Amino acid sequence: MEVEDNLDSSRDGLEHKIEQMEIKCYRAKEEKAKMIEELNLMLL
Repeated sequence: MEVEDNLDSSRDGLEHKIEQMEIKCYRAKEEKAKMIEELNLMLL
């Protein structure tokens, strides 16, 4: 039972890390798009 609990908590921790990385990636993509848009406006 204890091993299963450790696996569950380990899996939850891994899922949390993946979720945080996905959020970070999404924010980076949004920031990149914003920067490209600003640069394009500067070039006009």
